[in-house]
Parts: sequence; structure tokens; C-alpha cells
Amino acid sequence: MAGSDNNSTYRIEALKSAEGYLAWNTQMSDILEDQGYTKYLTDNPPTTDPDAITAWNQGDRKALTAIQLRVALSLITHVRSMTVAVTRRYGPFFASKVLDAQ
Repeated sequence: MAGSDNNSTYRIEALKSAEGYLAWNTQMSDILEDQGYTKYLTDNPPTTDPDAITAWNQGDRKALTAIQLRVALSLITHVRSMTVAVTRRYGPFFASKVLDAQ
């Protein structure tokens, strides 16, 4: 499935609250790994080559789409403008603050 971009292939329960975050995070990590998007979670984006930056931004957007499709509508406003890199850095904050407020 790597790089298939077929977000409908994976069926997991949408993230709705902090209570389900750990299981959801594990499943999302598996999905992103299978789709070849883990580099957007672990690597730093390129900074000099315009083509590499464009490719990175496109891949980052696809990874974010995979995540957003698995978040409850009530939480979409909290993640819609993020990049995967931002999600990576603030994921624990998101889980503890935003989800607990729901």
C-alpha cells in the first residue's frame, strides 16, 4: 500500500477525545508508515532546493489529509491548518489540552 494515497483503505475510529488518543495515534502511525509518510513525522523539511521543498509540502499535505480524515468533525478546527511537522511537535499538547476540553 505504500504511497497509494488511498485513504479509504484504512478503517479506524475517528479520534473523538483524549481517551482514545493513544490507540488512535498507534493506528495512525501504522497508516502513515504504510503510505510512506513517516518521514513527514520524523525528518526535517528541506530548506534550500525549491523542487524538494515543493515535493515535501505536497507529501506533508497528503499526510495531513490522512490524519484529518480520521479526526472527528468536532476536532477538525483544531488541526485543519496544521502541517504534519506542527502536529508532530504539538501532538502531546493537542492530546492533553484540546481533546480534554471536548
